[in-house]
Amino acid sequence: MDAERAARILLRSSGLRRKTLRLSQNVRAAGGGKPPEPGERKAMRKKLSLTNVNAIEIKDLKDLTPDNASQDRLAPLHARMMGLQQATVDSLRALEAFRHTQAWSFFRRPATLVRKDTLLMAGKIERLDARVGESEQAPQTARSIITGAKGTGKSVLQLQAMAMALQRGWIVVHIPDGNEITIGHTAYEPISTPDGVVYIQPQATAKLLSNVLNANRQLLMKLRVSQQHKLAVPLKENMTLAELVQLGAAQADLAWPVWKAFWTELSTPTDPKSGVERPKVLFTMDGIDHAMRESSYLDRLARPIHAHRLALIKHFTSLLSGEVKLPNGGMIIGATSGSNRPQVPTFDICLAKDEARRKLSSTGLWSPFIAHDKLVQQVMRTVDVWYLDGIDRPEARGIIDYYAQSGMLRDTVTDNLVSEKWAIAGRGIIGEIERATIRMRV
Repeated sequence: MDAERAARILLRSSGLRRKTLRLSQNVRAAGGGKPPEPGERKAMRKKLSLTNVNAIEIKDLKDLTPDNASQDRLAPLHARMMGLQQATVDSLRALEAFRHTQAWSFFRRPATLVRKDTLLMAGKIERLDARVGESEQAPQTARSIITGAKGTGKSVLQLQAMAMALQRGWIVVHIPDGNEITIGHTAYEPISTPDGVVYIQPQATAKLLSNVLNANRQLLMKLRVSQQHKLAVPLKENMTLAELVQLGAAQADLAWPVWKAFWTELSTPTDPKSGVERPKVLFTMDGIDHAMRESSYLDRLARPIHAHRLALIKHFTSLLSGEVKLPNGGMIIGATSGSNRPQVPTFDICLAKDEARRKLSSTGLWSPFIAHDKLVQQVMRTVDVWYLDGIDRPEARGIIDYYAQSGMLRDTVTDNLVSEKWAIAGRGIIGEIERATIRMRV
């Protein structure tokens, strides 16, 4: 008799029974919540709040207005916080200029720090806004890329430029995130152009047109279509640019033709004799480093499509490089990303040249076997690079005072406290100052 059979007989005689694990089936409970709708998770993840009713309202907080949106008038407010008017906030929200990772939800209403770079940006916009009659030069276009370490305020400086441009009556167009239109999450299709095959993104273009319309509605309603455009639908006579943009925003199939027609109108030179008046344009893109490499889209041979072959990005980079002109002047700004920045060796070298080459070599990212991206090199040939660093101690004192006045900082603001926060924040990295004061809880 084998051992196993003997063990069974012994268990029967002793009255014991072997215990086995029995698991019930995992049955979904009836009446559970329905699955989220398409885009609902993303909307919740990027939910944005620009007010905190529990924060203390600062009575003497001055606002950015058309009267003080200049370098000379902002200079007395250096190292102080300045609020944004509600109309400006509405336009910036429509442009998706506010990022959900920033600390807008801690305070009563949106306000930004007037730093040295803010004054330089205000001076540049003021010079570009000079009328042709007031200056001997023709309208100029400034082309810049804002870069710097994570948390130095690149996106906020870009937001300040948009706010000042809106105050001056410019048309403002903003691509909130270069990653969103290169990651391969929207529909695309090829079209033939004189420069070869490019790929349009109808839904992304329609969304961008909707943002432009909501942010610049009052100005677009005053401007009339001055040229003939071939679209799939007839255009009524004497229609406004707001009505033209609405066509593309409402119908994705018309988005790209309407986009081209819209930019043709914005590029029409101002001619008082014929009654054509066109404002200056500010075109910005955040996370531009994602637009300086191959995208996640594939062509018909399953090869990666370079981001500069996507029609929207190609339009932006053509303006950034100066290949396409703005006859009425304006500004083209791109801001790099510090939180999810990809590795783009050619773009990094173009930003800082020899310094970038040394840094990449020391970190092992640079390789002589990596081919240079000629498309990126061509765009970056004449672009001005604006490097942001940490703020100085007076500017740090201004923003920490604002935290304390809003009730978000309970400590007494002293010179020692300011010096401590400024030092541990990497010599004034504004994002780290925010982290070490209002976000830190002991």
